[in-house]
Amino acid sequence: MAPLRQRRFCFFDDDPRSKIREGDLANIRRKYAIHPSVGMRSPSEFERTPDGGASEVVIYEAYLEAGFQGSIPSLIAQVSSFFGFCPSQLTPLTWRTLMAIQVLGELHGFSVGVHEILYSYYFSPLVNKAWLYHL
Repeated sequence: MAPLRQRRFCFFDDDPRSKIREGDLANIRRKYAIHPSVGMRSPSEFERTPDGGASEVVIYEAYLEAGFQGSIPSLIAQVSSFFGFCPSQLTPLTWRTLMAIQVLGELHGFSVGVHEILYSYYFSPLVNKAWLYHL
C-alpha cells in the first residue's frame, strides 16, 4: 500500500490574492459610480482580506457587481464591530440571515442587537477558510 501523501500547508495561501492594482481603482470608481469622497486603495502583494485596518472595510468586486451600494446594515456592523472582524468576512448566507432578522425586527417594532443574535446563534470560522465566519 502506498503511503498517504503529506499535506503541505502554506501560511500565505489561505485565501486568494487580489488582482486589483492601483491603476484599476479609477476604472472601478467610474464603473460603479463610487463617490470621490470614498477613499479606496488596492492591497499590497502580500495583503489578505483580514489584514484591513480598523477604519477600513474590504469589499470584493463581486459585491459591487451584485448591486452593493456601500451601506452596511446596522446589525451586520454591530456584529462585525463586536467580534472585531470585517463585514466582508461574513459568508453571504450569514449576511442574508442577519439582514432578515433586522428587517423582521424593524417590521414588528423591536430592536435586535448582538446579544439577541448570540442568544440563538454562534459564529464560527469556516473549516477550510479560517478568515470567513458563518452562523
